[in-house]
Amino acid sequence: MTANPATTSRSTAPERRDASFRHFLASTAIYMAGPVLGRALGLLVVPLVVVALGADEFGRFEVFSTAASAFAALVLVGLDLSAISLYHRPGEWLAKRVFPTAVAVSLLLSVVVAAAFVVFAGPVSELFVDRTGYASSAALVGAYVLVSVVGLVARAALRAKERAGVHSAAAAVTSVSTTLLVLVVLLRGASVPAILVAYVGGGALGSAFALWFARDVVAGSPDRRMGRSMLRLGVPQLIAMAALWGGELLHRFVLIDQVGPEAVGSLGIGARVASVLSFVVLGMQAAWHPRVFDLLKRDDGLAVVERDTRRIALVLCGTGLAISVLAYPLTAFLGQSRFDDTVAVAGWMTVMVAGTGFVQLATLYTVTHRHFGDVTISLSAGLAVSLLLAVVLVPTHGAIGTAIAMAAAQWIAVGVGWALARKRAILQLPVSLVVPALLAMPACIVLTANDVNLGVRVVVGLLASSAIVRGLLQTRTVDVVEGS
Repeated sequence: MTANPATTSRSTAPERRDASFRHFLASTAIYMAGPVLGRALGLLVVPLVVVALGADEFGRFEVFSTAASAFAALVLVGLDLSAISLYHRPGEWLAKRVFPTAVAVSLLLSVVVAAAFVVFAGPVSELFVDRTGYASSAALVGAYVLVSVVGLVARAALRAKERAGVHSAAAAVTSVSTTLLVLVVLLRGASVPAILVAYVGGGALGSAFALWFARDVVAGSPDRRMGRSMLRLGVPQLIAMAALWGGELLHRFVLIDQVGPEAVGSLGIGARVASVLSFVVLGMQAAWHPRVFDLLKRDDGLAVVERDTRRIALVLCGTGLAISVLAYPLTAFLGQSRFDDTVAVAGWMTVMVAGTGFVQLATLYTVTHRHFGDVTISLSAGLAVSLLLAVVLVPTHGAIGTAIAMAAAQWIAVGVGWALARKRAILQLPVSLVVPALLAMPACIVLTANDVNLGVRVVVGLLASSAIVRGLLQTRTVDVVEGS
């Protein structure tokens, strides 16, 4: 039977020594350090890739790279989160079987999917970019899935053991290796398949690094019964990931069909600017999940989790505002003036990424109590509405229309997830927690709009920033009062 983390015996898992939010932020910073360093180096070579490939080819590369990330997430089948959840239940002998089983299952699934991409490379190429001449690129999507999925499970093992530094280093090895290999490719003559080879190589090195440092956790005999349990937990997560990443792909398919590959490149540039916020989301998620499982074993744990939720929301809003302020110079640098509307796209994509963070807050009960169906319903509802919006907006607004639809998907998922959580007794997302977002998200859009004067930008930015600072000060006041 599956144990409820909220009722786990204290004797089986000791309480966390430091439950302060400062400790949580320090852990988040460690988890973020490697990915942010790697992404910063990666962003430096994006202009070189844009110039080498040209606008249209860069757009096609965006389709294949998005597909690689999407299928890696799908083939993972939620094994990372399922394994972390099972690892924290009582029973030492069971805990030792969790990650060996997860690695075995992930390896089996990724080999099957990689083989399918190789066999059907031609039809996949035609489906993705409406051309059969990119069969090698389609096959490399399968290769990327194969090398990255097992590494993601190994990094989940590092998260479960709270080895933040090594986890961050594994992400850095992946990104830095990929960047260096891309530079080598550029020197020898760039093409979409050649750059994808660099991504496969970087993913392989990062996965090998993670497996080596998690070898004490992932080594061992897999358990067939536990593997079935993981897959049962993963099916609802698979549907949720299909809604999330399927939406990413479908929106790009609609965009390339209705407007062309250059518009996909514009979306890719804006998404890269917003990806800075995604690392904040992922870093907080990596630090938060083990923390929540531990806190819910404490008498005062629920109150701490609720306070964490409020602060995380404020940090997400504040980071989104900062990214929007920097969107103009960043998009100009990355796109090399070869794409239209990248600044506005970056603003809407920032709203979208912030929405993914709020989805996690809204569905916290789902994560801790393994009711993964709530996430599936939330993301599926958002995807359905966003595709309808895309059909309407893309023909007239291009990449901006796609970004609007994708942002709408996440915030609809927030609303649906919160409504479902209200049926549960605890860990609900308070309505007041979304108030900063009601100011910050429109501010992100205004700050990156093409036709808003500087005075309006300054006023809107200051109002949203002051609301965020005030909210953080209020949570600090609660700490002081309780500490006294």
